[in-house]
Amino acid sequence: MTRSGISQPDDTVTYDPEADAYYAEHDWDRNASLSVTLVAALAEVSDSDPTDMDPLDSYVDPDALDDLFRPHPGIRRANVGRLELAVAGYRVTVYPDGEIVVRP
Repeated sequence: MTRSGISQPDDTVTYDPEADAYYAEHDWDRNASLSVTLVAALAEVSDSDPTDMDPLDSYVDPDALDDLFRPHPGIRRANVGRLELAVAGYRVTVYPDGEIVVRP
């Protein structure tokens, strides 16, 4: 369940018309990085092929994004804070639990 209260299966983006926002969830147990999940979510929201989009590093350092919220073995994750940025005309918020919110 996301902050929006909407349940979603893996690898999907869900739209909430009341919030006018799209929600995606990064799976920390998979091999893909948070930045890859963000690009996939943006591609789905914009109905674009990721290779046709501006590179993510035009907006944020992907390695820094990945490191910011990456879980570390033996260290309890603090689910506080968030990263907000503008990407390709969208307002994006990334939370430490892996939730990604994209607003037009």
